[in-house]
Amino acid sequence: MASAITYKAELVLNKLGLVDTRDKATDLQTVRPNVRRNLTYYPDLGIVYFANAKSGTSTIRRTLWNAVDQKRGTQTLQANPRAHDNSPALSISHGTLKISGPDEVLDSVFFSVVRHPLVRLVSGFLNKIKPVANNKVWKLYSKRYEVPVDVQLSFSEFVDHITHDMPHKVDRHFRPQSINICYGFAPFTHIGQLEDLRPTASFLEGHGVPSIESFQTHATGAADYLKDYFSDPGTLKKAVKFLEKDFERFNYAPNIENILPLGPITPPKADTTLLRTILQVDATPEKMTGSPPARAAQSAD
Repeated sequence: MASAITYKAELVLNKLGLVDTRDKATDLQTVRPNVRRNLTYYPDLGIVYFANAKSGTSTIRRTLWNAVDQKRGTQTLQANPRAHDNSPALSISHGTLKISGPDEVLDSVFFSVVRHPLVRLVSGFLNKIKPVANNKVWKLYSKRYEVPVDVQLSFSEFVDHITHDMPHKVDRHFRPQSINICYGFAPFTHIGQLEDLRPTASFLEGHGVPSIESFQTHATGAADYLKDYFSDPGTLKKAVKFLEKDFERFNYAPNIENILPLGPITPPKADTTLLRTILQVDATPEKMTGSPPARAAQSAD
């Protein structure tokens, strides 16, 4: 799975003064793809939302889009809040985030929403793996773990696959949430919990977002099936180990008996050096001169 590191990834490392790419690229490999895909900037609201798959992303996107419409006096919100046409959300992966400098984004208010790790894992399985369907996630999964596309995978097999993989290489619907939201690298003011969105609604209201617009097109009812899917102690043990940092950082019990938050989340103090440099390279128009580096390393994308 090794490939040449991209030119822009090399630029990030060079700007950070990291000469030995092979030894220093770990954080870049983990953080940069998630900044590119999950960082969504709403300039009208002065808000940055780090999307976290299987944790109410459709609801949050719809809520923020609706708030922008109200502020502009427009009606552009589409039935699918993930649509890119006319969306007020700017992101690197969709080529819409072009800024004059990192401060334009870093001066905004950052937030995200997480979920009980075990419930989220079952939800991801039910939505993307159990119904063997013609979806992109399942096709990529079957290729990565060498599973025939027409095979019905058991939950224990699924857990075995992802827990033996590098966490940052696991699909975003199943990987630890700490990785998705760039925990420790993004300057969060608020990290909400899906089980109780009232604190998040209060936080958003204080930043010009009047109400949360519920939108649950991918709801799976995972919490109702938790004991069934984790009936095997070995499977539960593997999953808890794989997601251990999420339990600690987001205040959840590492078991299936109590899936409600143990308390609110205190966002960590972040070192934004890497995030700032990624924004400089990937989101700021920059004239690049010379030839791309020929040196090979682990892919940072």
